[in-house]
This record gives sequence, structure tokens and C-alpha cells, in this order.
Amino acid sequence: MATKEDILEQVVEEYLLHKGYFVQHNIKYKPDPNHPDFITNQDSNHSDIDVIGYHPKKSGSDKVIAVSCKSWQSGFNPRRELDHITNENVIRGREAWKGFRELVVPRWSQAFLKAIEDATGQRKFTYFLAVTKVNGDRSCWENHQPFRASLEGNKIKLMDFSQMVSEIFPNLGTTLAATEVGRLLQLFKASDIEIGQPTLFAGNTSKQSLVVELRPSDKRTFVNAFIENGEARITRHYTDGREVKHSIWKCSKFGVDSDPYQNIRSRSEFKSGKWEQDGIEKVVVEVLV
Repeated sequence: MATKEDILEQVVEEYLLHKGYFVQHNIKYKPDPNHPDFITNQDSNHSDIDVIGYHPKKSGSDKVIAVSCKSWQSGFNPRRELDHITNENVIRGREAWKGFRELVVPRWSQAFLKAIEDATGQRKFTYFLAVTKVNGDRSCWENHQPFRASLEGNKIKLMDFSQMVSEIFPNLGTTLAATEVGRLLQLFKASDIEIGQPTLFAGNTSKQSLVVELRPSDKRTFVNAFIENGEARITRHYTDGREVKHSIWKCSKFGVDSDPYQNIRSRSEFKSGKWEQDGIEKVVVEVLV
């Protein structure tokens, strides 16, 4: 069970439980003292893998999810963080790379991989960075080749708070949830309280509504950013795990009072019956900046 202080970890736990994963918290690891690059004053203290999820029925990189949580109130800017790491900047009171040593320092990467293998028996996994919100294009982080190489080619994904809650909420039942966060969300649902996207939460009586996820997640912020930047990328996520078929949405007839959810769902390919037939699980719409 996650500690009461770390709400983001509890949300991650609830998210993984809803996906069918068994969950373990705070798996300690540190470099092997016999590693030729071991530095006593830097490598003697353990770091933690915040959450590991293990799914008994999945295979490949989806079987194991290793999660690092960053509960920064200002959110996470992938490009800025990469620049801080590359330039060895001091940020939040320490060198930026120290917050991501498993992605940056080979001896820490090896220890991270070994800890996952010891805990799950698996060397293939997906690395989640869970954050409060993502500010900017996440692909530069998810596809950063030095990070991928450090993790032996395993997938990297950014997950923000609203994404996880958006996927948890529609599937909540009346059976007592496993986490305090899950129980709180159950109370919201029972009370018909709307959270964020009304089509995903209370008031959405149709179970046939396509899940539409905006990035930025706040509707008004998305609309303003879309109008300012002029383009958004539409990514279809399929039930078989594919994340393909990108398309560009041009901001030609979109105004400040337009509804992005209604706009997306009104398209022929996303109308009720069609998206289910095509095996679409959800649609992510991300403003290009």
C-alpha cells in the first residue's frame, strides 16, 4: 500500500491494479560496489523504484511496468529537463541528472535493470515516468535514444495524473477500491461530481463514448494552445496495444468556444459503432509546440 504522503504513487497503484497488475512499492537498488566506476560518496546510498507492476497474463514489455514518480507541482517539461540533464544544470537543489540516474549513469542503469529482474524475473519491461502534468511534446523524452540504450531498448512512456485518473474513473465499481485514492474517486462518482472531462466521468451515461484525451489535459488550456499553435496531432490507441496512425488536425475553423471532444467524436471514423469496430481504445489529441 502506498504511503499516505505520496498521492501520485497511490494513483499509479490504482491505475495498474485496474489494468490487472500486481503491484510492489519502493524496490531498493544501488550500483554493485565491484563495478569499475563505483564511486563511494555517490553510489553507497540506495535509490528506489517507486512502483513495479507485474501482469501474469501479458507478455513482452507490457508484462512489467517500472514507474518513477515526480510529483512536481509545476509539471514536467520534457525538453527543458533534457536540456538540464545534458548541460549538467543544478535544478531543484541538485544536479538534474541525479533525479534520473537510472537513465543517465550506466552503473545505475545496470543496477536498475537487475532490481527489476530480481523482482519479476523479467528483463523486458516498460518504464513509466509518472508526473502531475506534461508541459510540451513528450516524444522527445520517450524517444531519447541514450535513455532507451541505458534501458536495453525497453520502452519509455510519460504518464500524467489526468491520464491515469481518466482511465481509472469510468471503470470504478462499488466494490471497495484497494487504495485511498480509489475510494475517494468512488465517492466522487457516487456523488455525481464531475472531474476534468465530463464525458469521462459523472454525467456520462453512455458507455459507448470514445475516450478522448487532451494534451494539455485542461480543456481551456488545450483550446488556447491549439489556436495559438495551429496544429494538433491525433494518435489512435488500439485495444491490441498499437499506438499508430497519427494524423494532423489543422486549426482552421476552430474557435475559443469550440468543444474539442465534440469535434473529435463527430468525425466519421470516431462515431459510435465505427471506432469499436476498428478496435480503437482511445484517441490522444496533443497540441504541437
